[in-house]
Parts: sequence; C-alpha cells; structure tokens
Amino acid sequence: MEAVIKRRSTWDTASPECTIPNSEIKELVKMTIETAASTFSSYTTRIDEHKKFWDIAIEAVRAAIPPELFEVHPKQSLEGFKNAYGAMLFFEDPENTRALEMKSPRFA
Repeated sequence: MEAVIKRRSTWDTASPECTIPNSEIKELVKMTIETAASTFSSYTTRIDEHKKFWDIAIEAVRAAIPPELFEVHPKQSLEGFKNAYGAMLFFEDPENTRALEMKSPRFA
C-alpha cells in the first residue's frame, strides 16, 4: 500500500477502475481519518457518498466563478475527481470549527 501512495500523482488521469482490493482502501481511509490532524482535535471528519459529494463541489465552484473560467480548467479537474476510484477530499465543517472557537476563544 505504501508503494501505491508514493507512486500516486495528480498528473495521472483518474480512472473508475482500481487494482487494490476495497478492503485495503477502506483500511487505509480509516487509518488516515483516525490519524489526520483536525481543528481543535475535534475529529469531525466523515466520509460521504463519493459522487454526491463531487456533484456538490462542482456546483459550488460553478457558482463561484464566471462560466467561461469554469469551462477552462476547474470543470475538467472536478469531473476527473468525481470519476476517479477512491478519490478523497478532506475538509472540516466550518460550523463545527466556529462552535469550538466560541467555546475556546483563547485558542481560536
């Protein structure tokens, strides 16, 4: 698994096929989520439906930039991520972070 991670490149064309067993991918994702740093050590990271998530991301980017710019680059990249087997994007929910900032303003 380590060799696969080191070999990975964002220049590669993403594919919906995978040669790594799903069980190994699930274990790697679980380990990554459990060990990744999080805001205020809240560990609120979660995994949602892959294609649904990328549909939301695509629409958010589309709404944020002029259509002619969206068609030039972001659309292709985001569609590639959507169609990639095992593509992951980690993010923190800003609402959780704000709530934690309110509880601990000295550390915000």
